[in-house]
Amino acid sequence: MERQNFSAVPIASEKDVDKVVQIVTVRDVSALFYMDREALAENDTINQPVRRYVDFLAANHFRPRQPFSILASSASLHDMVEAICSPRKERIFVTSAAGKIEGMLTLSDMVWFFAEELGFSHKT
Repeated sequence: MERQNFSAVPIASEKDVDKVVQIVTVRDVSALFYMDREALAENDTINQPVRRYVDFLAANHFRPRQPFSILASSASLHDMVEAICSPRKERIFVTSAAGKIEGMLTLSDMVWFFAEELGFSHKT
């Protein structure tokens, strides 16, 4: 994730790789460093599928159960703002009419979009 500068990676359904069923974030990976090492070893957490780890984090209130929304690429800007403003939704997966993932928008993307619309420049 770090090498590619990704803050999150989608987890696809085993039956349909175009269907996002969950995401793993940098924050989720960082949580490993704060967990009880004995509990991690006892549950063999490191060798489990990532989906099981993410579900464990959600079940133990370390993260929201589904911190993302899914919208069609034909959705309006209003729909996108409404989705990103939902409680604890920081990412939107954008899908084609056929349901294939076309991209991901983050809360940061939306902030920069509106900042530029208001005349602020994006300086890196």
